[in-house]
Amino acid sequence: MSHYANIGFDVQTDAELNQLVEQAYEAGKPVKSRKGLYVRYLDPSGAELWLQVNENKELVGLNPYFQGESCVEVEIHEAMIDETEYLDGGYYCWANPGAPNDKEEPGDYPFVLDLPDFFSNPEYDMPCRKNVSICAFAEELQVFESEEMFDSIQPSEIMMSSESFIPVGLLGDEGDLDASPQAFAVVNGRILSTELKNNTLTDQPFWWMHVQTFGVKLDVVASSELINEVPQVGNIISGTFWLVGRVIE
Repeated sequence: MSHYANIGFDVQTDAELNQLVEQAYEAGKPVKSRKGLYVRYLDPSGAELWLQVNENKELVGLNPYFQGESCVEVEIHEAMIDETEYLDGGYYCWANPGAPNDKEEPGDYPFVLDLPDFFSNPEYDMPCRKNVSICAFAEELQVFESEEMFDSIQPSEIMMSSESFIPVGLLGDEGDLDASPQAFAVVNGRILSTELKNNTLTDQPFWWMHVQTFGVKLDVVASSELINEVPQVGNIISGTFWLVGRVIE
């Protein structure tokens, strides 16, 4: 299941992908950056596609996004740039930062956040504090009717909280601390609101959820095929997610 399917852009063939890109490019709006050009397609459902265009007006990349209700204060410590990817980038940051220059407790926890519009942001003097929206794209997801049902599947030796955030992307493969940090996390949380959206460009449904996890509220998006039961307010979700966000000015 691709991340694009989580917001209703489930394409199966190269021809379908090319058609989708053409439609998004024609309906999108250009966003200037300090390196190249982004073209942002914003669907009425809230689903977004960010096309990446180089100086020769060639399409060189594409990223999904969803702008929901999330607003999280973070302290940005480092830019995470993969030089092999033209306009991709992200930040290593801490959620809910503590006192300024507190190196022992810089915040609740660190994580990496990928941005679909990374180079449209200025080069910040770091560390710096910003408000960001965070959307968690589901890779695997379970919905539990209640906290009691969630607790019932926990192993007795390691009980996970129903509101927990584990930045597994910082560990690399098999806990390799020298691996490049990635924007992935295991998240458990409580659904505050939810809605079955419909992508108007593709006429495909997808689920949006606003979720309270440890210390922050996230937007979560998931394909209907990933959902084991209809999510409702008060349910607990648990899964692995790709974290994507934007700076809120």
